Amino acid sequence: MCAAPCSILDLPSETLAVVCRHVQQQDLLALASTSHRLSAVALRQLYRKTLLFTSSSRSGVFTLARNAELAQHVRELDVVAHFDDADTLTEFITVLGQALANLIYAVDVRLSLRFGPAAAVKLPVTASRALLAPVARSACHTPDNTITTEYTQLRSFACDLALDDHMIQFLSRCPALVSLQLGESSSESLSSVANLAPTIVPNLEHLIASPSAARVLVPGRPVSALDMTFTGEASGFDQETLEAVAQSAAPLVVLNATTADFHLEDLCRVANTLGSQLCSLRMSVLNALDRAPDTVRHIIWLADNCVNVCL
Repeated sequence: MCAAPCSILDLPSETLAVVCRHVQQQDLLALASTSHRLSAVALRQLYRKTLLFTSSSRSGVFTLARNAELAQHVRELDVVAHFDDADTLTEFITVLGQALANLIYAVDVRLSLRFGPAAAVKLPVTASRALLAPVARSACHTPDNTITTEYTQLRSFACDLALDDHMIQFLSRCPALVSLQLGESSSESLSSVANLAPTIVPNLEHLIASPSAARVLVPGRPVSALDMTFTGEASGFDQETLEAVAQSAAPLVVLNATTADFHLEDLCRVANTLGSQLCSLRMSVLNALDRAPDTVRHIIWLADNCVNVCL
């Protein structure tokens, strides 16, 4: 007796999921349109790594905002969008916030939002509230009908927004976060934040932020790699910032800094405060150095006074 013909639909869902991992994105779209069962498996893989660039960012973000079940398949989200007018930007960011509220299983989220001519204008202060307000109100239903208000799997988050009260409220829901990148923060945006409880992002290891944000986020957390840009603030390492980052719960072994100007005194402060910890120090100076011989001598002195530093 001949065996009945076997269909791909006879395979277990687990096997179909493995098959879908090896299918190109355009083929996953075709596969999703063949049957209800294959659609569920194919879309799960299709949205697992979601890249939304300027041409597709708007429709993709609207889809994730409207369909919470679909958004829960996303593990990596990369959004790149550029806007010329504030109204369009605000509308997009509001919808993006609704989509972000649905990404309860995301592991890596990168939001690159540019505004103005040549994408050179800083995002308005209201952008942070527009993006994160839906997240603050959200309480997502998981597939097993439990309710979660935390992003328990999110390990990396990058965006162009400043550290402010809205961002801190979002970070309080990210207990597994290891890597964080933020836009330029000012002392005004952090005026209401005196001391940030170490229970917020307690596992943070890598931070890319302005000095004012670093002073808030590094103390009490195991930050071992720090990137800071001093543009718009003090042109070099101030003692307050160095003393704050020295309070990391782990040795700060990598320090990268971009400054608008260069002061030899900055290296003295780094050596005296962090010299016993650093293994790598990189300083990028935006303005030309006018004291090159003195600079070289001072860098040699720094290397002699920082135990393991590599310049």
